[in-house]
Amino acid sequence: KTKAVVVAEEHNSAGGLGELIAGVLAKSAPTPMEFINGEDKWGQSGTPAELLDAYGLDAAHIAEAARKAIARK
Repeated sequence: KTKAVVVAEEHNSAGGLGELIAGVLAKSAPTPMEFINGEDKWGQSGTPAELLDAYGLDAAHIAEAARKAIARK
């Protein structure tokens, strides 16, 4: 419907939800995608807000990823 996708997940880039969605879309409806995930970083300690920011899973990072995906439509 939107013709753009952002996948935000608490997982490594390999074998995660984003990879699964990319595979489905590649077969049926190629779509601009942006991925937010752990980027294969080691786990960190901090408050929930600090960790969401560190891994790009906060609202600001997700909104920026959405703007990037929409710009590629």
